Amino acid sequence: MRYMIKSLSDKITAIFIYLLLSVLCVAMFLAIDCLIEYHFYAGDGIQYSTREAMRVKTNEEFDIIEHYTVLKLAGEDVSDLFTKYAESRSNILFLVCDETGNTLLTNMDNPAAYDPQTAFEFTNEKPLNICDSSGNIVRGTVSVHVRKGLPAKDSYRLAINLIKTANVIKYPILFVLFFFVIAMILVLGMLMSGISQRSKNDQDPNAVPERFIDKIPFDLMIIIMAAIIAIVGLLMILTSVADIKQNNLVLWNALFMILSLVVASVTLLFSLSLATRIKYGHVYRNTLVFKLIAGIRKRAGKANDGYFKVRFISKVLITIGLIFCMEIAVTLVFLLQYKIHQN
Repeated sequence: MRYMIKSLSDKITAIFIYLLLSVLCVAMFLAIDCLIEYHFYAGDGIQYSTREAMRVKTNEEFDIIEHYTVLKLAGEDVSDLFTKYAESRSNILFLVCDETGNTLLTNMDNPAAYDPQTAFEFTNEKPLNICDSSGNIVRGTVSVHVRKGLPAKDSYRLAINLIKTANVIKYPILFVLFFFVIAMILVLGMLMSGISQRSKNDQDPNAVPERFIDKIPFDLMIIIMAAIIAIVGLLMILTSVADIKQNNLVLWNALFMILSLVVASVTLLFSLSLATRIKYGHVYRNTLVFKLIAGIRKRAGKANDGYFKVRFISKVLITIGLIFCMEIAVTLVFLLQYKIHQN
């Protein structure tokens, strides 16, 4: 697999494909999250999502209708409203009545001719509380109805078509996500196998020198990368707590994809550095733990026995075990301080 990525252009292309696949994976994940939120995997997806879509969209109509009701009471021209909501080409039928039942504004020729049980797909109502041109408060009811069958080609009909499409792709999209994840792992593996191959001949033009990041102690690099990912994860949580998702779903999706791209980039950087360290043979030697132990044993005059005489895999396991124990110790210290502070 390493021979598939040889030149710099191949590596740049592979990195671009990896980042593209990561974005596609996040997009698929967000789509699946939306399908779960709207009950598509619970059996009542079409009914629930249709009801929610109609509720949200009709809520957006209230402000427009109330505004034109005020204009109508003031004696101003509201013909452009009837152009937008013409009964013959609109899926929205609205009726504004005062407390006595008098019709203030409607786009229906004969409201009494419509049977609510058979003529409307969805109905949404809210109280009316506006002021007329004289400053008098007018109270009543605003009713917004969605016509049965959605005969007009407007955004309501488009929403229903999108819901039906989502119900069809709810299971295939899971396989698409699985495919993208596998493809991303394969591309990452190809990059790791083709990166910084060590050469005995220093004049070899294909030999890639170690980068600055490859010389950072490996355990310190793990801590730095984990801290970056933790900060990004915290930002993701904060965007959800701040109700950005509820108030502006498009903005939340964009922020989530950007932050996920940061995580993918950090993962790529760490993986390539790990591959370089493995191929240069100093995964465990270039660690703070190893340098600490080496310094202690050198001062004790035992630099060539004990830990340094065991096999490579044993050194790796011992080093990783010590790092893990240090992390547990640090976590316990912070937990103890937190408990003391709480008490």
